[in-house]
Amino acid sequence: MRVTILISILCAIPKIAYSATLIFGPVIGTEEVNNNVSGNVYSFRSLYRRDSGITLGAVAQFGVIHSADSDQVPDENRFEAIVGYMTTLPYSKISPYVFLSKGLRKFSDKKTNVDYHTVTFGGTYRVTEKVYLDGYYKYRNTHDINWQANIFSTGLGFGLSPQLSLQTNLGRTRGDYDSQFHNLAFTRRF
Repeated sequence: MRVTILISILCAIPKIAYSATLIFGPVIGTEEVNNNVSGNVYSFRSLYRRDSGITLGAVAQFGVIHSADSDQVPDENRFEAIVGYMTTLPYSKISPYVFLSKGLRKFSDKKTNVDYHTVTFGGTYRVTEKVYLDGYYKYRNTHDINWQANIFSTGLGFGLSPQLSLQTNLGRTRGDYDSQFHNLAFTRRF
């Protein structure tokens, strides 16, 4: 009996000391810059959120550009490392978040990687047990190319189960270029 209790305690300690949530899932979307340039975007994101709210993650994004002048606008590959904080306010339906990221973007054959960084401020509001709203502002910049942007997005999410959700977002990019985008994200929580 003592051995069973001791093993149970030893197995529970890592869960108590290192309790966290792993969130990941695919995102598909489109972005339209103007009548001549648009693209399909496919990405996969993963976030590891500790119970303290500290969050680490990564995003891999691949864009297929449709352009009349495809030599000037190459397909896009981005990879980001993310660190941030997420929480739920006490006695509230609001869950704010902030993320900082450092990324690499494949820009052209002549210059394979462009370093960039982002800062994101956002939050979710739980409308019902299964429906939520999401909104964020993201600032992106780099010293390598003209790619500074202010990105605004609003979304509507649906909890399919306690572990699964589906969210759609609409947004606009303002800065060195202007665009509008929409996407659909599927999220799995562990």
